[in-house]
Amino acid sequence: FRIMFLVTAFIAAAFPGLSTGAAASPWPPPSPSFLMISPGDGSVYHARPDEKNASASQKADIAMTYQLRGHGSLICLKLMRSSLTYYRGPLLSRDASSMVQYAAGCFATGQPITLARIPIGSYSLLVDVKAADGSVLERASAFFVVSTEVAPDANDLFLPSYEWQDVAEGQAVPSGLEVHLSLDGSHQRTARIPPSWRLQVYLGAHLGFLRTDVQRTTKLHEIIAAATEHAASVQHAADGSPPPP
Repeated sequence: FRIMFLVTAFIAAAFPGLSTGAAASPWPPPSPSFLMISPGDGSVYHARPDEKNASASQKADIAMTYQLRGHGSLICLKLMRSSLTYYRGPLLSRDASSMVQYAAGCFATGQPITLARIPIGSYSLLVDVKAADGSVLERASAFFVVSTEVAPDANDLFLPSYEWQDVAEGQAVPSGLEVHLSLDGSHQRTARIPPSWRLQVYLGAHLGFLRTDVQRTTKLHEIIAAATEHAASVQHAADGSPPPP
């Protein structure tokens, strides 16, 4: 027969009708099949502060979840760890040779397993499903990361409006904006679009540039009208006739 276990740290499944003392079957045991669901390969788990000790380093509890079809007596874990690096977020390492062993242990199949109080780092988890004689029946592995929550990077380019806005560190401010620099030593910058500014638009080789003042209340149709008037003036100048009144 075939047995399937689904184990999490929060639910302990019990099968009172099963016994390890069952009579030997004349049929050969089916090939085992093992699927590790959590920790997921490539996953990022967030470390949390210790509610009882604010000065303690942040750590994570990861419930191990798996499916096992077939025979197996033990789930044996080997957890490897390396320091975590960041570039716009945590970087997952798949270089097991750079990791050192952090923890190891074996558990009975069906026993809830939690990777408890795991510190920040990059990890490799190797899982062996073993028979009662210690032989390895199945093997699985996963690389994952435990990291603090990282705020997303601000946009590289400042997106202005007519209201004063803070400029994040490293953001580029387009030319033509009003910029205020804090004088309290914090070097905080704020910027906005000026209440009135000069728009310059190239209309083509024969018409040249349209230059007109734009304000917050200026409508698009007003700019189009200014461009039409400019084009008419250029055309009349080319013809030698006076511009329309």
